[in-house]
Amino acid sequence: MKTLIFILAFGSLVAGCKEAEQPAHDAVAESAPDGVEENETVDAKRMPRTSIRFEAYTHDFGTLQEGAPAKHRFTFTNEGKHPLHLGHVEASCGCTTPQWSKDAIAPGAQGFIDVEFNSRGKRGQTFNKTITVHANTQPEVTKLSITGEVQ
Repeated sequence: MKTLIFILAFGSLVAGCKEAEQPAHDAVAESAPDGVEENETVDAKRMPRTSIRFEAYTHDFGTLQEGAPAKHRFTFTNEGKHPLHLGHVEASCGCTTPQWSKDAIAPGAQGFIDVEFNSRGKRGQTFNKTITVHANTQPEVTKLSITGEVQ
């Protein structure tokens, strides 16, 4: 009897693990080719590749006063033949916050990545922060950077 219970429990566990192996983002990539909702992610690896060109890949804030707002908008163009999807944009540290175009960018259209640097507590420091952009582009990852000095 114990053997039967063990076999049934083990079988249920294996079946549950098989279901958990299916990535949740597959449905999002299939169901949202024209854009994504704010709480969804895009599996950019499964989409047709396109091409992205930024107007600038770096921005120098120069000298900032500590605590002063430091914001910059990186603008890009989809230079490919397929809609461009930004899957994820991340900053190299918590003092830098990116916001980006959530909808698909049509070929020839422009999108943005807004970056905000928090200079509070950074007096006397020179900074060089990286923003990593994951998209359905070739190459898949694009690096942006912001620099400056806090007085």
